[in-house]
Order: sequence, then C-alpha cells, then structure tokens
Amino acid sequence: MKNINSLLSKVLPISLAEQKELLEITKNDILKEIGKVLEFDQVVTDELKHIFISELLNISTALQDIIQEITHNNLAWKSDTEKLHLLLEKSLQELKDTNNHIQIFHQREKDIHDKICNLECNLANNHAQLFGILNHIRELEEYRGALYYIKEEYGYYKDELHNGFIAIPNFKDRYKSLTKGLPPTSIETISLIINRLKTRYEMDYPVLNIFSFEEQQQIRTLRDHFYSNIICLDDDVFCYKNFLLPIMHFEPCVFYYQHSINKIKNIKSIESKDIIDAGGFIGDSALIFAPLTTRSVISFEPDPNNFANLLETIRLNQLKNVVAENLALSDKNERIKFSLNGTSSSIHPNNSFEYTDEIEVDAISLDDYVEKNNLVVGLIKTDLEGAEQEFLRGAINTIKKYKPILLISIYHSIDDFLDIKPMIESWDLGYHFEIVKPVDGSIMFETMLIAEVYE
Repeated sequence: MKNINSLLSKVLPISLAEQKELLEITKNDILKEIGKVLEFDQVVTDELKHIFISELLNISTALQDIIQEITHNNLAWKSDTEKLHLLLEKSLQELKDTNNHIQIFHQREKDIHDKICNLECNLANNHAQLFGILNHIRELEEYRGALYYIKEEYGYYKDELHNGFIAIPNFKDRYKSLTKGLPPTSIETISLIINRLKTRYEMDYPVLNIFSFEEQQQIRTLRDHFYSNIICLDDDVFCYKNFLLPIMHFEPCVFYYQHSINKIKNIKSIESKDIIDAGGFIGDSALIFAPLTTRSVISFEPDPNNFANLLETIRLNQLKNVVAENLALSDKNERIKFSLNGTSSSIHPNNSFEYTDEIEVDAISLDDYVEKNNLVVGLIKTDLEGAEQEFLRGAINTIKKYKPILLISIYHSIDDFLDIKPMIESWDLGYHFEIVKPVDGSIMFETMLIAEVYE
C-alpha cells in the first residue's frame, strides 16, 4: 500500500512504457497486497472460526446446562406434580369420605328427626292420654259431687216417690195446675226434674250421665270459677270475692247464681223496701240482698248455732242494714219443736237426715212481725226446709198488701214442688210465675219459684 501511495504521488504525465511498468508494478503490488489480505483473511477466518467454535462450544455447554437444568426442573416438576397428584387424590378421597360422613350424618339426622317426631307424637298422645286421665279424674270428682247430691236426693224424696210420680195422689191434676200459665222454659225445667227423678228411682244405683253436655260444662265452670276461688283467710274466716263467712260454706245457688235475681223483671222496685230473708242460715243470702235496698234486710234463723254464725257474718262484712232475728216463721205464734242439722235444721225433720238434737224455738207469723215493726215488704225469700206452706199461710196478708217479689224454695218435698205455685196463684194477686233450677249437679235441690207482679 506504501508503494501504491508512492506511485500515486507521482503525478502524470508519464510514458506508456512507464505506464505499463507502473501497471505491472501496481499489479504485482496488488497481488501481493491481495495475498496479504488473503493471508490475513485466513488468519482472521481461522481466529473467527476458533472464536465461533469456542462460542458455539460455550453456547452448547450453556445449552446443555440449560437442558440439564430444565431436565432437573422437569424432573422436580414431575415429582412435584406426582406429589400434587397424590395430594389431590388424597384430598379427593378425604372429600369423598367427608361426603360419605355427611350423607351418614344427614341420614342419622333424619333418623333422629324421625325419632324426635315419633317422640313428640308419642308425647302428644301421652299428654292427651294424661290430660284425658286428669279430665277423667276431674269428672269422677264431679260425679262424686253429683253422686252425693243424687244419693242425698234419693233419700230425700224416697218416701214420696217409692211408687213413682203416678202413684202420687191427684198427680195429673196437680201437674196441670203447676204448669198452667208457665213459660216454656219453666215447663221444660219441671219435665227434666220429674224424668230425672223417675230415672233415678227406677235404678238401684245412681245414674251419672243424667246431665246434658251443656250442664256438665256448667258444672265444670262452677268448679273452675266458683269453688276454686274460695279461700281461707283464717281459721274462722273464709272468702269468696268480697264476701266473708265464718265457716266454709259457700253455696253456688247463693253466691254464683245469687238466688236468680237476674231473672227478676223490676229489681229496682225494692230499693226503698224491706227484704224478708226467711231461713237466714249463716247470713249468706243477707250478703246478696243487703246492697239491693236502702231499708232493712230481716234475716230469720231459729237454729242457735246458725244464728251465731249469722251475727258473725254481719260483723265480718259490716252489714249496717241487716237485722238478725232468732225466730222461726210459721202460720202461728207459738213454741214449736225444731230439729237441728246445720244446713238442714227444720220444723219438719226428713227421714234421710240424722239430727243432732231437737229443741223448742219461738215461731211467729210474718204478718204479725211486719205489722209490729211497720215494714214495707218488697221481696221475700224462703228456704225453710219444708215449712214453706205454713210460712205462706202466715204471710198471706203481707203478700196481698205489698205484692212483694217472691223467691220461694219448692224442692224440700214433692208437695211443695207441686202445690206452692197453685197455692199463691189461687190468691189471684196478678203474679207471674217462673220456675228455675240452677245447674249445680243435683236433680231437684235449690229449685225455686219466682213470683212477680208486673207494674
């Protein structure tokens, strides 16, 4: 390249020979240079080849390392995959087992639920049976009470009904006189009493299913809402609502039905009149009557024990308008024999009772008592244990004069039952009559005649 440069430095003009020589020289120089270049190129090529091969070897080694690493990683991945696969299989098996356990649990839950349902059903059945047994026990208690009444009534009327109603003298005519002019409900009451007494006396044992379903319900109502509300305040003080008595003797006909005064058409007519309580007992009726008048309630009780309790009832309840009289009421003013038996003490002893004693007491007619004490009588209630007819004969003038409301017990004898209403009706005073029988578990006890003159 230096020769070329030197030659090129020689500027033309030059000869042809010189040009040929120059070209030859140049050619030779070029060939030399090309040889050098080729030689250099070979060297370079060998070096490059060496470098390339070296690099290829390095790359190959690196690739082998990468392949080995990939292979190792692949093996590790494969191992991890197998582990993962095994873990998944194990998890799936556990899930299957869990699902089986859940299904077993659900089945057991269903079985337990079915058992609980069966137990609840059995419990409900047992509860119903137990409730039925309790009701049966309560019914037996009710029947026992009814049995007591029916048994007592059996003895009470057996002398009069031993041959039945048909054998009673003039029964047909007396029945017709009794029912004449009565409202249908009263005639139905009479018919029920007669048929039930007939049924009872035709049987050798008490009849328990003698009452209707409605009557049985009413008897249960008495048990649940009357007897269950009676409490003891002290050894000698007993209470029902705001009523106090010195002995435990609250009768439903008095305190629950209140002598049927709700059936009286014009109860306000007695507000300024006196009330006669004939057969005052222990003052129970006086408790009911006292608020009805601004005048006096005169309570007659000949039994000394009952009279003492009557005075105590007046004191306990602070009854300011109740007058207690230790007298019997009859059709004459005289000393009479009086048989003692607590609630059934009477001028006319009944063979079904055992009496503790017989004493003499003072008797007076109501007419004489009313006249002597200037009474204005608005209501007369009687419960004289069979002495009602004598009482009425001794009260006829008072009844004719004042035409009071009459609440007359007619259950103490068949004669009273049949004859008291016609007796009062024969006086022709304009009375309207009704016969009521409170539901209390008895057939005829507490049957009352209500007589009222409508103004």
